[in-house]
Amino acid sequence: MVTSRFSKKIGRWEDLKVLEYGPIEVEPASGALNYGFSVFEGIKAFRSEDGSVKLFRPDMNAARFKQSAERMNMVSMDSELFIDAMCKVVAANSRFVPPCGEGALYLRPLLFASNPQLASENEEFTFVVFASPTGNYFNSVDEGLRVLVTETYNRSAVGGVGYVKASGNYPATMLPKKLAMEQGFDDVLYKNSSESHFVEEASTSNLFFVRDGKLYTPDTSRRTILEGITRASLIYLARNELGMEVVDNESLTVEMLKSSEEVFLSGTAAGVARVKTLTFEDESGTDYNYPSYEVGKKLKEMLLDIQNGKRKAPPSWLIVNVPTLRVQDQ
Repeated sequence: MVTSRFSKKIGRWEDLKVLEYGPIEVEPASGALNYGFSVFEGIKAFRSEDGSVKLFRPDMNAARFKQSAERMNMVSMDSELFIDAMCKVVAANSRFVPPCGEGALYLRPLLFASNPQLASENEEFTFVVFASPTGNYFNSVDEGLRVLVTETYNRSAVGGVGYVKASGNYPATMLPKKLAMEQGFDDVLYKNSSESHFVEEASTSNLFFVRDGKLYTPDTSRRTILEGITRASLIYLARNELGMEVVDNESLTVEMLKSSEEVFLSGTAAGVARVKTLTFEDESGTDYNYPSYEVGKKLKEMLLDIQNGKRKAPPSWLIVNVPTLRVQDQ
């Protein structure tokens, strides 16, 4: 793992340290434990056919990490230092990167307030990034997901923090997902908290659907939806490689979703995941089936080919080659 600390007294981040994975000390009075001053990211490194290891669009994760920290009134980290930390942890764990096409090395950068005082203004922060090999996020990704559209729970609200990766956003979705899984569902889809005729996103994934030849994904400008990096990548590929019209600047209604021909989810962890059935809680469990998976499948294959080095990435996408580094204690 890679760590660093920031103190307002010093005014800068310490040099990055590459350490063996292990416990870290946290003060009981820290802002993270008491008030939830904690943000994180999710990023993947992929092995190419030639054996090299590449980070996929880490500049976008760096920008979102900074945005999350600033929204939560925390110190931020510049893009160069963030990407350097990602490269160091991947290089130190390169032996754990799965073979080409068989998964990825998942990175979890985490930033939290670590000063030992009960205060709304934090003076010290700890950064850590660790890694783990990963495969499919959903067990039933190949045959398609069963997703419950909830009326009981909300994920975020206008003026809140739903558009950033605040750690506290995620526990709120875990009980609804657990209850849904007990009923045989794979995930939960949320509506807008104040205007329930609009759909937003799933527990940890952005929503896409195809209708009348167009690709739709809910608008993120109201800041209730996370601006996914996979989402942005799929929008680009649909427009520039498939030549599709993409509607990504409108709030999308439940009725539009119901009458669509194809539905899928996207995210760093989920990748591109087909939705086979949507069940609406407010309609006594009425099922809507989506047998098509033509657009989502094409986009998934193109994205994976880029991530695995089989297809050239668009010029504007930052793909970072990571050199090999021996694991070391510092």
